[in-house]
Amino acid sequence: MGLTASRWQGFGTTIFTEMSALAERTGAINLGQGFPDEDGPAEVLEAAQRAVRDGHNQYAPLPGVPALREAIAAHQRRFYGLEVDPETEVQVTFGATEAIAAALLGICEPGDDVVCFEPYYDSYAAGIAMAGAGRRPVTLSPPRWTVDPEALEAAISRRARVLLLNTPHNPTGKVFTREELAQIAELCIEHDVIDFTDDIYEHILYSGEHVPMATLPGMRERTVAINSLSKTIGGMEYSNAMRGDGLQVTKPIDGASQRKALTMLVSALSPEELAIPDTVLTLMGPRPFSYNPYVELFGARTRPAFDELGAARTLAQMIADAILQRERAARLVQFASRGSNPLTLGETIDTLTASWTAGRDDNLKNEALRRAAQRAVADRLILLASDKEAAPEVRALVELRMEALRKRARALSASGGEMERAHWAAIASDFTRWLERQELPSPTPALRAPPGDPFGLDW
Repeated sequence: MGLTASRWQGFGTTIFTEMSALAERTGAINLGQGFPDEDGPAEVLEAAQRAVRDGHNQYAPLPGVPALREAIAAHQRRFYGLEVDPETEVQVTFGATEAIAAALLGICEPGDDVVCFEPYYDSYAAGIAMAGAGRRPVTLSPPRWTVDPEALEAAISRRARVLLLNTPHNPTGKVFTREELAQIAELCIEHDVIDFTDDIYEHILYSGEHVPMATLPGMRERTVAINSLSKTIGGMEYSNAMRGDGLQVTKPIDGASQRKALTMLVSALSPEELAIPDTVLTLMGPRPFSYNPYVELFGARTRPAFDELGAARTLAQMIADAILQRERAARLVQFASRGSNPLTLGETIDTLTASWTAGRDDNLKNEALRRAAQRAVADRLILLASDKEAAPEVRALVELRMEALRKRARALSASGGEMERAHWAAIASDFTRWLERQELPSPTPALRAPPGDPFGLDW
């Protein structure tokens, strides 16, 4: 008999704990956990020290210190026009993760369903299991991470008790639109479902608007809003809302520093950076013929398998998306007239496509990784050119660069090996479809590893 309840089977330490320990052990840069680069506003640090010195260091009231609860209520009133009673409608916890777990335990009965949008923060699954509830994921569809209305209604119309919503969304960055939230609210009201909103990134927005669910008709009394002070302070500092000292929080960076940062980002698209070390690959064989990604017992009947090219393509897409993000492209255009020798959008695209040359590596693996990176950049250029919310100057400049790159791709498709010619011909064709017919090509899926060894028996 195990020491833990059966509902905990399958749960171990969080991925953040594992990655942080691995980074510490190997001396690697830890990108797996959101450690801040700075210690936070000096005013907050000094206030904490002063509170300890002044004797505010004993047991706090279980609902939270009254002054903090009143400040939380004032925050909701100031930013969203919501009137919240600090005595009866505000509960302070040790972080948002505890708040989510406590809310699930307090509201869900064993056998209830909790609807959540996938991908999701890993503690959601653990909290749902702890409450004895069932998890009903609804997968967001890339690249825009849209909600499938039919899938959502199917998930919410069974035994759903709670809908767990995170916006702005971790890890995709998606900000649910007012229309999407209105549809979710309508379903919650229709099926008598309580909405938990994980709003911890509400003040960290690069586009769109954050709409609290409680502000929508009929949702005030069926919404549990969850927030986190650390994210709130970090996000609001950008808008200078809490500092109030008149200092400029952000300022333009000189062109030389921007180019240095861009060069470092683009270097991550090189085969050397995208490649999985051979020491790791030797531990992971190719996927066997009988592999089924939806069979949970797969790990129990064979050794781990890995799709190296798919992983490289995913990383390349993330880098290209970050560099050619809509708002960043607009700022590159906007600030082109400021300062001396600023980094421009055209220069950024030129730097990203500097590797668009004939294959030059006898290492077939390196060439495949280079093609994966080039394909990711091509796809991102098409998405940016077709983005109706992008600035007209951005779309026009991207299309100009695409025209020149189409000619280059056509020239490259006339020589080289078979895979090389097909690669450049496909990019030229996709650029043509957009430039001449305003048609979007189908998203390029990551190349799946072949079943089993290319030749040999399945095990």
